[in-house]
Amino acid sequence: MDPESVSARKKRITATIAAYEKAFGKPCEWDYGSELPTVPTVSVASPDKGETVLLIVRDQTEEDIFIRTKKSTSMSAVFSTYATHKREYLESIGEDYYNLRFLVDGQRIGGDETPECLKLADHDVITCILTQNGCWFSMQ
Repeated sequence: MDPESVSARKKRITATIAAYEKAFGKPCEWDYGSELPTVPTVSVASPDKGETVLLIVRDQTEEDIFIRTKKSTSMSAVFSTYATHKREYLESIGEDYYNLRFLVDGQRIGGDETPECLKLADHDVITCILTQNGCWFSMQ
């Protein structure tokens, strides 16, 4: 490894540890070995805990993604964070980000809404579903 990549790796590890400790409020206990650890998906928007909310986005496979965001951030930013995390999965099934729909209590969420206007609290679950395009069946 060249010194530049080692330096970049150390910066990534330091940032990973800081993000983990900031998001979960406890020390990171990973054994790094030679691999860079993976962090639970959390986007920390602000150091001020009073203005943030931890949302759980659950997809149809029952996988949960945890996203921390400001209460004043538009939900389109949350949707984008989720789609970025699930990019490989979406590509593998031939779907696009625009085919995702997000629901709270069965009601669709608009991209211009905020967690504050939706009255979302910590650990509220947002359901993510893929739109199902209708099929045409012809009996001949």
